[in-house]
Amino acid sequence: RKAWGANGVEVVMDKGKRIARDLADLHMGQPIPGLRAKIATLASKAKNVLADPSDTEQMEYLCHRFMITDTEDEIPIVIELVREALAIASKDNRRVDFDDMLWLPYEYDLHPWKHTLVVVDEAQDMNPAQLWLARRSVKRGGRLVAVGDDRQCQPAGTLVRIPDKHGNVRSVPIETLQDGDAVVAWDRHSKSLIGRNKPLYP
Repeated sequence: RKAWGANGVEVVMDKGKRIARDLADLHMGQPIPGLRAKIATLASKAKNVLADPSDTEQMEYLCHRFMITDTEDEIPIVIELVREALAIASKDNRRVDFDDMLWLPYEYDLHPWKHTLVVVDEAQDMNPAQLWLARRSVKRGGRLVAVGDDRQCQPAGTLVRIPDKHGNVRSVPIETLQDGDAVVAWDRHSKSLIGRNKPLYP
């Protein structure tokens, strides 16, 4: 964050949300519930996995994978608006959010400071943008040491079960959890809710 600020770039944590809000507000077509959030989420995921926004199949996959929308007539509209959002974010390189800090170096083919040794902890949680930046930071002949534990991995898109206010349990992607959400514990060996001994499936 300091490196970006030292180069005259303003760190704006809600840049992606602002762009999504503006595009959703200008959208004159079919009304889509939660359009701002859908644009912001898909744009963020596309940046984190270094997706090619012109690849419709890849963008559709992200819509389904991260449960952004499963409504077939919404998907092309959301994807088109996300393409616009990414173009705006790319041009506005004097303000960045955390997604941009990883994505813009890739987008502009920038070369970060090089090191003879780069050490990455919690490597199991790295997304493609983080991995690209770590690899790009290694000098020729240098080393990248990545330490991780695949048994700790909870990648984006992992479904967790949470109860709603009526006590019904539903599955949501882990990255959508908010402060204060209760997570229903899951024992993968007994296939039951811990403490309830009630199988969720046969």
